[in-house]
Amino acid sequence: QGNRLLLLTDGVIEASLPEGDAFGEARLCKTLRGTISLGPNEALESLHQQLREHMHGQECIDDVSLILVDPIGQNARQQP
Repeated sequence: QGNRLLLLTDGVIEASLPEGDAFGEARLCKTLRGTISLGPNEALESLHQQLREHMHGQECIDDVSLILVDPIGQNARQQP
């Protein structure tokens, strides 16, 4: 539990307003640590919300793509 794989484009980390700092790796990691008890969809929504707040609702110039992989637990039924 707690292991996830996040794939993202550089637009997430580099997202910034002209007069502001980038969203950055530190903010990304802090946000992800805060979502460990959430399901993958809720975790992605939380990350999107933090990014929107950082951007003050403005659109990102670069692409922003995220894929969050939550591995199947040992007790989960696997399909053949």
